[in-house]
Amino acid sequence: MPEGQDMNWQSSKKIRYYAKLHYPVFVTLTSNGFCGSYPDLPGCVAMAREPDELYRVLDETRREWIAERVVCGEDVPVPNTYLQLPSSKSPIAGDASEDGAWPAVMAFEASV
Repeated sequence: MPEGQDMNWQSSKKIRYYAKLHYPVFVTLTSNGFCGSYPDLPGCVAMAREPDELYRVLDETRREWIAERVVCGEDVPVPNTYLQLPSSKSPIAGDASEDGAWPAVMAFEASV
């Protein structure tokens, strides 16, 4: 296999590996919709008006972020952040509002 093809094969394999990992997602509600980021992937951020759109855009952004790092020969971090949801008694979380809605900060693991 020529060296260039071997490099493309290795890069594709690495990209597929990292794309399958489950990275935690941090989501906040903004005045324009939702903002999501992957704490383990610096600068990997997306915004959208609806949650389902956000996860679609986040997934595309994560895959592009990983591919760019691999192609440039840079390291891609493995998931290392453990997000802890604030308890209902936490001063950060506050209490649920009268309509039962919780604060506008969510953290969960995306399994795409």
